[in-house]
Amino acid sequence: MTVTVGDIAVGLARAKERILLAALLLNANQAVPISELTEAVWGIDAPRSAVGTLRDYVKELRKRIALRQESQIVTVPGGYLIRVDSADLDVLAFEELESQARQAAAEGAWALATDRWTAGEALWRGQPLADVPSELLTSREVPRLTEMRVQALESRFTADLRLGRHAEIIADLRRLAATYPLRERLHAQLMLALYRDGQQAAAQAVFHEARTLLIDELGTEPGPELRQLHQQVLASDPALDLPPLAPRAATTLARADQQQGIAGVPRQLPAAVSHFIGRTAELAALNGLLTDATEPAAVVISALAGTAGVGKTAVAVHWARRVAGQFPDGQLYVNLRGYDLAEPVEATEALAGFLRALGVSGTDIPDDLEERARLYRSRLAGRRILVLLDNARDGEQIRPLLPGDPDCLAIITSRDALAGLVATDGAIRLDLDVLPLADAVALLRSLIGRRVDEDPDAATDLAMLCARLPLALRIGAELAAARPTAPLAGLLAELRESRLDSLDGGEERADFRAVFSWSLRQLPGEIAAAFALIGLHPGENLDAHAAAALTGMPIRLARRALTRLHRASLLQQAPNGRYGTHDLLRAYAREQATERHPAGEREQALTRLFDYYLAAAAATTDVAFPAETNLRADARPLAAALPEISAEADARAWLDRERANLVAVVAYCARHGWPRHASSVARTLFRYLMNGNHLSQARAIYSHALQAASALGDLSGQAEALNGLGGIGIKTGRSREAAGHYHDALDLYRRSGDQPGQARALRNLGATEGQLHRYQSSASCYRTTACTRRWHSNDSAPLASVSDD
Repeated sequence: MTVTVGDIAVGLARAKERILLAALLLNANQAVPISELTEAVWGIDAPRSAVGTLRDYVKELRKRIALRQESQIVTVPGGYLIRVDSADLDVLAFEELESQARQAAAEGAWALATDRWTAGEALWRGQPLADVPSELLTSREVPRLTEMRVQALESRFTADLRLGRHAEIIADLRRLAATYPLRERLHAQLMLALYRDGQQAAAQAVFHEARTLLIDELGTEPGPELRQLHQQVLASDPALDLPPLAPRAATTLARADQQQGIAGVPRQLPAAVSHFIGRTAELAALNGLLTDATEPAAVVISALAGTAGVGKTAVAVHWARRVAGQFPDGQLYVNLRGYDLAEPVEATEALAGFLRALGVSGTDIPDDLEERARLYRSRLAGRRILVLLDNARDGEQIRPLLPGDPDCLAIITSRDALAGLVATDGAIRLDLDVLPLADAVALLRSLIGRRVDEDPDAATDLAMLCARLPLALRIGAELAAARPTAPLAGLLAELRESRLDSLDGGEERADFRAVFSWSLRQLPGEIAAAFALIGLHPGENLDAHAAAALTGMPIRLARRALTRLHRASLLQQAPNGRYGTHDLLRAYAREQATERHPAGEREQALTRLFDYYLAAAAATTDVAFPAETNLRADARPLAAALPEISAEADARAWLDRERANLVAVVAYCARHGWPRHASSVARTLFRYLMNGNHLSQARAIYSHALQAASALGDLSGQAEALNGLGGIGIKTGRSREAAGHYHDALDLYRRSGDQPGQARALRNLGATEGQLHRYQSSASCYRTTACTRRWHSNDSAPLASVSDD
């Protein structure tokens, strides 16, 4: 329950006040006996003082909800009555919209009918009476209200099916059929929607699932309507095809359009995207804009920001169409083409289109931008209009298009974060991320049908390969649809081989290279070049220091570049001042690196990066583990700045943040021609990885380091990697495996003439042999270690071999 007087929210903290008001409102404009009110508030065991207390509650409510010095609650013989009309109460507004929708449907005006039903649905805010703790009202009213809502939804789905919107409602029908599994009408509507969407097998599956459920729950077969529909689906009955619009309905709609044009009531929203899935939290946040505005005099703006293909426009249009009924004076829409191949739409041009839609003739539209903006705001004054500004470039393009009336709402989509609009114009920003995995798979299911359920693992892999981006998922689904007999596993192999080539939708707006390029073209050359080089980074994310090393920029400029790329949604911000991106953008960035930077420049950039990580790892481990500075490799002189770390806690925190990147760096260096970096970084990190029990990462690092040192013929490097693998064996209780690694390391140290290394291997081997109860061998290792230290100090006699006894 929410109560507002004018534009001011009135809080009702006491539960009994809420119950009393709800009991009156649910019988609006009708007398409610005192006995019924007391039972609603206190139950059947009301205290003797209930009637007197009830009168006190009524007095308090009269004061708090009085409008224009008039009391809404009046005393009648034996009880009370509250006077409200449909503009005051959502239940009455819903019933009025329901009546209008049914009248429109009876006349065949299906578009008007679905508009009214959609407007009614937008009035609902979760479970009725959720915060009104009355057993009487809950048992009597909640089933009635819920039935009203579900019947309205079923009727709206019927209208949508008549209008050919079957693809748009499949997801909603699935959700409601699962929520109300015993309502056969919902199952029938879902079957018909799937059939018209070309998913005949899925429609049959719905029937069989519903039949099984009805038999299990009620012991009955489906009713005649559902059984007949099933037979029609099996026979591909032409009667199930979308019927043509009745002449009467067409005439009614044409007349309505003419009236809207005369009255200046625009209906410009584009069609909603088919198979819309998920975004529940985001849609709920947008719904909150209609009820939670704290400054009624301010324009409420929601700037939806996100990367290419994440579904900004789809979310905005889907929500706008759902709430269109709450904006009875019209909806305006313009694609500003801020990141399109074509030139962006100037504000003057967009205003001219809006003014024409609002009934201003072309000759009356001023030439000057400011004059157009003033006329536009004047036309919106006193109206409730929704304005959707799609694909905006920046605040300068948007500001003249913002309505000045508090009853209007502007929704802006942009790849830019529009920080200035948020800071200076009070915009509320909603950032879209990629779809959750479950929703991504659900989208694939709605697009390609049963093949997703036949191979769920392949469907999950496909969703991940498409980076859970709606646009990529749709392109991937089109690939699957074009190969109806091929298994999804074959498509996965093609995508893995050349992901960007496969995700070409056949036109420039669905080609990811083109889509991403629209964002890149808006950036200065040095920022675009930085984006390409950042794509070479082998890890998941990076900070400004790593970006500076890659790009060769000073740290200050590197931070600025990261901020610009984030604002352009070419990078995503991660915690601790870090930035990353999803796989498709990374693949595009690497292609850009190949196009913009010769091989020599790319190699230099990566060498700078690996030098930086080696130097930074050495510097931080020197702080965290100062006793072993002599064991770390000397870092090369750096052009890039190192992070300023002087405390042990800060050093460990840096290592924790960069651990995944350091693993990726070692792996990349080992495989792509930087073996010394791989060995040196691995050796530098040994104590940190062992003390922190980061054993899985340690195993990966030393396996890669061993591979790198072997390719280089570096005996000491191989021995160091084996020494690390031996330490992991000890930590994981694999003493025999550890002993084998230490034996091999000792042999390599001996062959390379590395006596300090031999001493370390002997000490480790002695401890391991002791754990294996091979005490003679253990003692021999320790004796040889002691001799090694003396011999090493004299730089003379060779080391003795270790006994295997």
